[in-house]
Amino acid sequence: MSIGLDGWLHFPRIFVPESGLLNPTISVLLFSIGASLGFWATFVQYKVGKGTPAPDAPTQKLVAVGPYAFVRNPIVLGQMVAYAGFGIFFGSVSFLTIIMPLTVILHVCYLKFVEEKELEIRFGDEYRRYKEKVPMFIPKLSLKR
Repeated sequence: MSIGLDGWLHFPRIFVPESGLLNPTISVLLFSIGASLGFWATFVQYKVGKGTPAPDAPTQKLVAVGPYAFVRNPIVLGQMVAYAGFGIFFGSVSFLTIIMPLTVILHVCYLKFVEEKELEIRFGDEYRRYKEKVPMFIPKLSLKR
């Protein structure tokens, strides 16, 4: 879709070197990091929270360990990192400058106005304290915890 949009908008392809492996290396690295983060977060959610990311089988307890100790939404963060890898792999300007930002905005809106409200109802003050301490997507760059 984004490559078609690039053509329609007459955007050039970017990150496409004439020779060498920079583009595939960066894209595979980003995809691998993002996918690994998503799988790790899902595993921790299943083992610790006794549930899944799916609304029909939600966690039974609040998960604040593993990747959830650093960001509240590691699965979404992993998706975004993996998607960036795809955008770079295909050299798609529209994917990186239009589709990704719109996807991030939609995720943030859903998380803030739907998921976080539901988590506050399910987990109460425990979730509110967690939300105050742990950022949504970007980990705090501090060695103190």
